[in-house]
Amino acid sequence: MANVDLATVGYALVGGALPTFIWLWFWLKNDSSGKPEPPGLIALCFVSGVAAVLLILPLQPLVEAVHLSKDITTIVYAIAEEVVKFGLVSFVVFNSRYMDEPIDYVTYLVTGALGFAALENTLYLIDPIQSQSIASVLVTGNIRFLGATVLHSLMAATIGVTLGLAFYRGAFAKSVATVVGLLLASGLHVLFNFFIMDMSTNNIVTTLGVLWVFGVFILLLVQKVKHLQPPQSYDQQPYTPL
Repeated sequence: MANVDLATVGYALVGGALPTFIWLWFWLKNDSSGKPEPPGLIALCFVSGVAAVLLILPLQPLVEAVHLSKDITTIVYAIAEEVVKFGLVSFVVFNSRYMDEPIDYVTYLVTGALGFAALENTLYLIDPIQSQSIASVLVTGNIRFLGATVLHSLMAATIGVTLGLAFYRGAFAKSVATVVGLLLASGLHVLFNFFIMDMSTNNIVTTLGVLWVFGVFILLLVQKVKHLQPPQSYDQQPYTPL
């Protein structure tokens, strides 16, 4: 990384970040509740996702120092990514007055996840761009756009859905939803990483296909969350995350 020139970083940034803005537009468009989220808060959530990458990067030398197996390393990184992404976004926005409807959990968590994907994609693209391997750039870029970026947003949406379904419930139910959402997202992230490590064409196509089918299922649940109505006795209380 020390010998990487600014042009390479610039190309990697464009190739890594631009696709995440396409997905961000899609998810924000999906939040068509008539109460758009403040652009500044959306930007702050996106930046918090970027910051999550910077917090996780120092984990690499620690993992290498204890000589964990490849499988355990895969599990550790998947869990760390989901926990750190969630933690930063929840710190930024969960007690905000703009967190006022169930779908907001999905919107803000996915925004943070896409910020994470933007920087992660950029870092993955630097080596192929620097080596001037067009084929490698295209393969890496497509896998990141169709796979990893979708994965990060869907895992965030999974947590958002569980919290959204508990939006009109008490603090205990929301805490349970947080734990369940993080366990689901981390477990699914681990499975994806294990399957995608086999870089054969058939396996990649199958894994991405399953991921997109899961995406359709999550989008159906998002629609359910979007149309949740408060009970007559509902009195909104701010949510303090775990």
